[in-house]
Amino acid sequence: LGGFSSGLTEIIFLGETWSTPDLRLNKRIEFFEAEGFLSAADAYREYAFPSLQNRALTPIYTKLIEAGYPRGRADERARSVFAQLQVSEAMLEGDYDLISGKLFPPLLAYPRAWQAYIEHFEQEQPDPPQWFYREFLDRLGFDSLAIEGANR
Repeated sequence: LGGFSSGLTEIIFLGETWSTPDLRLNKRIEFFEAEGFLSAADAYREYAFPSLQNRALTPIYTKLIEAGYPRGRADERARSVFAQLQVSEAMLEGDYDLISGKLFPPLLAYPRAWQAYIEHFEQEQPDPPQWFYREFLDRLGFDSLAIEGANR
């Protein structure tokens, strides 16, 4: 986290996020679809919500349930592990194609979509809520006086 303390680091508040795993939908996917970034939306959906029907994911999910994870949390962890497995497999296979979305997360594979998302939500709420300063920046070690001054 030392990099966040740099005076050259810009942290942008992009609003509250939401996710509905049952529908394989979240705030980013909804935005990408609405703005016509359909390939980015599809890639991000596959990255964020890989199918639990995949054979490679089943043993991971089973181990999490056996370890006592609640089903919802096990789903989330298994999806995360599977996404990381896909990245590892792509690297081992030498698939370094940015557009494939395999080696890099979709937010890096589709930079125009991500930039549009940032610009949209930065304009929608240019001033972060108070909790962002108090519960996030302050805990990262940002100077309280600088934070308060920037918030006035």
